[in-house]
Amino acid sequence: MVDERDEAHQEERNPTWHARDVAVEASGREAATAVVPLVVAAVLLAGLGFAPGPDVLTVVAPGLSWLFVLFAAVPLARGVAAAERSEGCWDLLRAVLSPASLWAGKILAMWLWLLVTWALATVLSLGLFGATLAPAMLLAGPLGTLGVGTPFAMAAKFAHPNKEVLCYFGDGSFSLTGWDFETSMRFNLPFLGVIGNNSAMNQIRCGQIVKYGAERGEIGNRLGNVEFSKFAQMLGGYGEEVREPGQIRAALQRGREAVAAGKSALINIWVDIDVWAPGTKNQTMYK
Repeated sequence: MVDERDEAHQEERNPTWHARDVAVEASGREAATAVVPLVVAAVLLAGLGFAPGPDVLTVVAPGLSWLFVLFAAVPLARGVAAAERSEGCWDLLRAVLSPASLWAGKILAMWLWLLVTWALATVLSLGLFGATLAPAMLLAGPLGTLGVGTPFAMAAKFAHPNKEVLCYFGDGSFSLTGWDFETSMRFNLPFLGVIGNNSAMNQIRCGQIVKYGAERGEIGNRLGNVEFSKFAQMLGGYGEEVREPGQIRAALQRGREAVAAGKSALINIWVDIDVWAPGTKNQTMYK
């Protein structure tokens, strides 16, 4: 026979479930304190940065929401189990839940908070900047397949022929599938490509330097100083080199005009090889 009173009494003495409740509550608070200030600060800073050109801000605001989601993924991924560890109940959770269930719950919680990030950023962008939800964005993900930009751009133009398509490249990623720039011309799928050119596979270079030091970190990740504008021109498109920040806006406008006339365009912007993007510095594959 089983005495239900004994089971209830035993459960009261067992701290597992209480610890789990504390952990769930704590992780929710931690995620909220990580996401909400990040999104609010990012949106306000974007507004200040583009204040001289509100017309530009209205155009880029829909994409900013997804950019903020990408940035928020880093602190969320790091803190996804931090609450349980700080409360000392991670091992207790592992004792009562299967590893698959535990990690499935963590992944689900992270995606939920990323959805909250997107929703909050979108609402703020719509309210503060007068943006619309009409534009869309395709992302390869932080560790997605390198070189998908050109086919993504053509696919987007094929699916939405009446919309402008803008694709951001690194010089390394564009080099992998850049020949399909000619394909975009041949099939009348014009898009505007913007290359951040630092003559390196710089995400890989950053990770190697962090892990192996400057001397060994510089091995196998440098690229040539390629003027991709000439590449675009050779294939019948529009190309332009940009070496000063003050030249960027006018160059982008000329590129948009070329696209409107039916030509794909490449704006090759030269950037500092030793200035790292936040996502690059926060990568974990070399840690």
